[in-house]
Amino acid sequence: MSPGANPKEDLEGYLSGQLAFYRRISSTFGPFDENYYREYILQSLARNHSPEGTKRQIVAVAVTGDLRPYIQQINVPTLVIHGSIDPLFPLAAGQDIADNIPNAKLEVVEGMGHETPPMINPLIAKLILEHLNQ
Repeated sequence: MSPGANPKEDLEGYLSGQLAFYRRISSTFGPFDENYYREYILQSLARNHSPEGTKRQIVAVAVTGDLRPYIQQINVPTLVIHGSIDPLFPLAAGQDIADNIPNAKLEVVEGMGHETPPMINPLIAKLILEHLNQ
């Protein structure tokens, strides 16, 4: 496995590293679909491979600071959907967001990690539609 592999030089090493990453952040809502994630990664590569973009995103998250003063000003019905097993942002982070938006509702999806595999889409859609119909 080569997580830092350059896809132009070692596509299989790159895919292996990316698949290992997706396994780590993945939901346990259902079985890990390696074929789905392999195709997803290949489609992302076809669109654009930008390691620098990923680095900029991480820096932006680090320097943004506390957003609570801003989200406390949200005054519309808000639904916060968070995975129960998200390894990158713990459930407490989703709860904190919901606690800081007036009248927000938190929906915890059991077994959802830091991504939304296709098998979760119907549940996510149902939660959003129910929220919009209130």
